[in-house]
Amino acid sequence: MEGSVGSEEKSESRTNGVKTLQLEAVHAALLSSSTTRRIAELHSVHQKFAEGGLPAETISHLLRYLFDTYAFYNDRPSRRAVQRCLVAVGSDPAAREYLSPFIAAVKAESARPGIAPSNAFVLVEWCSLLLQQCSESRDLWERWNSSLLPALALALELCLGSSVRESVKQSALVVARRAMRHLFSSEFGTDAIKETVAMLTAKASTSTQKNVVLLGVTAGVCSRLPGARTELESFKPDYHAFYVRELISSRTVMMPHIANGLHDFFSAFTTAEDLQRDFAPPLEKALLRAPEVVLHGLISALVKSLAPNIDVTEVLLNNLLKPLLSNVKSTNATIREEAVSTFETAVLRSRDEARLERITAEILDPLKASKISNAEQKVLHARMLGAIPPSLSTFAKIPSGLAAVVGKEPSEAVLNAESLAMARHMSHGLVNGREIEKPILDVFVKGLGDKKVPVRRLWALRFGELVWRMDSTTMKRASTISFASAVVAKLRDAWAEVVSNPLPAAQSGLITAAYVATAVMPSNLFWTEDKGVISVLRDAQILDQALVTEPKPSYMLNHRIYTKLTADDDFIWFLRALVAASDDASREDVPSSVSNAWAQAFLYMISASVVKPDN
Repeated sequence: MEGSVGSEEKSESRTNGVKTLQLEAVHAALLSSSTTRRIAELHSVHQKFAEGGLPAETISHLLRYLFDTYAFYNDRPSRRAVQRCLVAVGSDPAAREYLSPFIAAVKAESARPGIAPSNAFVLVEWCSLLLQQCSESRDLWERWNSSLLPALALALELCLGSSVRESVKQSALVVARRAMRHLFSSEFGTDAIKETVAMLTAKASTSTQKNVVLLGVTAGVCSRLPGARTELESFKPDYHAFYVRELISSRTVMMPHIANGLHDFFSAFTTAEDLQRDFAPPLEKALLRAPEVVLHGLISALVKSLAPNIDVTEVLLNNLLKPLLSNVKSTNATIREEAVSTFETAVLRSRDEARLERITAEILDPLKASKISNAEQKVLHARMLGAIPPSLSTFAKIPSGLAAVVGKEPSEAVLNAESLAMARHMSHGLVNGREIEKPILDVFVKGLGDKKVPVRRLWALRFGELVWRMDSTTMKRASTISFASAVVAKLRDAWAEVVSNPLPAAQSGLITAAYVATAVMPSNLFWTEDKGVISVLRDAQILDQALVTEPKPSYMLNHRIYTKLTADDDFIWFLRALVAASDDASREDVPSSVSNAWAQAFLYMISASVVKPDN
């Protein structure tokens, strides 16, 4: 009997968990390195919670043991088993009374600096589960929201700001959205939205910048719930005030996930009026006060997040342009680069042609008036001009304006940037049948005949890109024929110089002009059907000169030339030249040595490590 009584006491101890010895055994099993053992023990703990009736002390001990696992479990099955236990506790009205210390520990842990991102992800999952439990009871929500929301905000921000896999970051967002969706869909969802926004946007003695990610999640969830969307609309001023106070007025550079934290809010709720009224003035001040902060992705993230139908031209012209041009003159190279990058992002969302003309003038006029002496600033202005969306008005201003300065520009870097901007807007004009003005034609003719090889190479590239992107219909237009007729002879002369001396041309860089000629003259330029252009092309017999191996390989088939190429432009045009010659290289009457040499060159372009895949 004594043995039987002892056995019953031992069984009761194991069931109710009263004995310290048994709790210690549970703790040891939960911290076991064996996943099989700890999952089995977690299953047993889950059953005890589900059955109910556990003493208060036992529940407190078990919750403490479960909390100890958050930094220890790396496998999903063990973590899922812990979550089932937490759900069981939250579902038991008697046991859930003891969750408050557990939630307090989660809040404290999420605020602790230096926790691992994987551990933060576990906290995100726990907060999400507990918030879903709160969605079933207003009493639980009112009791725990002040702990769970800050904990979720901090843990989520840490996940997204770390260097973990993108899949982990995406999973953290999905888990957080699930919690907010349950919460805002509940019977007290309207109050939950109000209290969530008020808590996360509230001003504190220290920065609450990290709340921005969960605020973005909140807005994203509300935008997809019809009733919740209307409710969140009323809290737009709170979001705007938070963004201005915590991000625009920040004194420190923000990480990308912070700068982009309100993406869902801006895309779903921000209007053009909001942008002009609430954001443009503080951004203008910040560009002058702390440009290194707002230029480091903040303005770009805001603009990219806006709904596609919002035109930012007015804000760019009235509030951003002058500060950006001022920052282009900064002595800090990073600020200069970020100012141009920000402009490029904003101008792509600008569609008001009248205001774009004024923006163009603000950037172009200093170049035309020679008010900029610094070569790097000239490059940045040219990049800004090239970023402006092409239109017939920009075609009328930018190419002609730059044509007046490129002819006397000594810097190759500046010439490269300015000619790129010219070509971008010229292309739009030619596609729309607009005539190229004579001063612009003269710039191309003079450039292709320049004594400096780098200059000739550059203008050959610009002509080649313009012609390469045109279809046969555009090539037959009178404006295109006029442009091609003026330039083709100079391009042929450059090509002929390479044919006569290919190896020196490879060393000087003029070889690129020959590749351009080989790619466009037998194909695109023939589409013009202009007698003058075709006469020049037939006299040159470009493909006959390119597909030669005896007595010496041509400029296109000589491996001593193409294996020495290094620039991306050289590889691009060499490949285009090979493609242009492919039909002729495969003809039956072509010597096998030529076909083999062409194939070897093509294989080199496929397999060489120096050739980038996107070339």
